[in-house]
Amino acid sequence: MADFNLHVDSVSSIPTKKFLTMMESYGFHQCVTGPTLDKGHTLDLVFARPDDGLTSCASVTSRISDHHAVECRLTICRPLCPTKRVLYRQLKSIDRDAVKEDILALPLLTTPEHLWMDWSHSTTTGLLFCWTNT
Repeated sequence: MADFNLHVDSVSSIPTKKFLTMMESYGFHQCVTGPTLDKGHTLDLVFARPDDGLTSCASVTSRISDHHAVECRLTICRPLCPTKRVLYRQLKSIDRDAVKEDILALPLLTTPEHLWMDWSHSTTTGLLFCWTNT
């Protein structure tokens, strides 16, 4: 919505034709009908895309200066706040005695060094899953 300083009611004006053609090419429709200036011209405009459902009406009301006021009803919804689900392990509820027993039962000293990295990751991940889901 703005004062475009174009007399859109003057259909013979080349700048007006170009402007309205450009706005229509973007899918915009001029919502104000009737003069917005005390001299009978329409300068104050409200553009909206009909498919958006943003405006339901735009009307010219009382004169507040050499311009009339343009009232427009907008249908705007507050955007939904995004929600994020956070998963975490209940580490405070781990049974420490069970952890100690499981660690003592691990073959830490008997696993060959070249297999240790793969083994340690899968084993500790599996044990952590067991400890936090009991």
